[in-house]
Amino acid sequence: MDGGFIYMSIQGDANSIKQKLQEDNNIKVKVALFGQPGAGKSSLINNIIGKKVAKAGVETDCTTVEQAYEHGGIILVDLPGYGTGKFPLDSFLEKYSPSNYDLFLCISESKFHEDDTELFRMINNNDKTCIFVRSKSDNIYDDDKSISQLKSEITADLVNQVGACDMIFISNRTKDGIDELESTIYSKLDPAKQERWAKYAKAYTEEFLNKKFEACQSTIICYAGLAAANGINPVPGLNIAVDIGIILKMFNDIKDSYGLDREKDYYARLLPMAGEILNNVFKVSVGAAATDAVIALLKKNASKEVIREIAAFIPLVGSAVAASIGFGICWYAGDYYNDNCRQLAKLVMEKELAQK
Repeated sequence: MDGGFIYMSIQGDANSIKQKLQEDNNIKVKVALFGQPGAGKSSLINNIIGKKVAKAGVETDCTTVEQAYEHGGIILVDLPGYGTGKFPLDSFLEKYSPSNYDLFLCISESKFHEDDTELFRMINNNDKTCIFVRSKSDNIYDDDKSISQLKSEITADLVNQVGACDMIFISNRTKDGIDELESTIYSKLDPAKQERWAKYAKAYTEEFLNKKFEACQSTIICYAGLAAANGINPVPGLNIAVDIGIILKMFNDIKDSYGLDREKDYYARLLPMAGEILNNVFKVSVGAAATDAVIALLKKNASKEVIREIAAFIPLVGSAVAASIGFGICWYAGDYYNDNCRQLAKLVMEKELAQK
């Protein structure tokens, strides 16, 4: 095969990769939250995203317009109150059409109201999923009954109102049940949107962290192929040409998906024994020395002989790119970085859960 044909083949593969990345970036998961005032919708939004983006407090909910919060393609929408003179229930769905959302969460801190269940029926009639979320579950208590009994009675009461449905108990304060809710939402989405949800929703279990890891692996394949195909200058000390800027972007994309967006010093204080992992995560993603750190990481992975055998397992990027030494080195670097981010995120998760 002559050099000109290889070049054309790689450029064709690069165009396909660019299109795949663009398609992935355009994927959105849109979840609407509705319920009675003070039920904890804002706190739940913050817990799912993993940072305080919505104002939350004990005061009466004064949401009067749709409020959307986006993070990495996940859009959580706090819908205004309904069943009032300003927002009568019979016209609520005309303004906020179920077709605009992937699924709905009905949030309540006590007994679900008639308006809640009626809105559920309307959503259900439009073939959309609605999950009932009983918030402030840490306040459920009765001297004469166990928590399990009380939850069973609450669930049975809801089933009597609406029929078979998904019911999740959560506490925004202790974070109990958030993991179950996120997994339930994941199960209701189509595969492409499952990957988006896994990549950017905050992980509360090791199982969900592993889903996040797998979602990032798909991203690494695209970035590595693009970095190799778009090679601008040879990496010093290596007989390859890759786009270092794309690799840096890949590393930051991976780091952001794990929610590792605070300063390194914060994690050093939280996890004083995680020095090596911290260095591996942060030295290649921030600061003036980032490019040198990436080059050092690429050199470290350049000796792997199995690189050229990857093509058979990665058809997405095309054989010309996948078989290149540049692709293999970038892929291994991305895999190494992804694993370090997962390790750090797991340590942070365990520390945070131990402190709740």
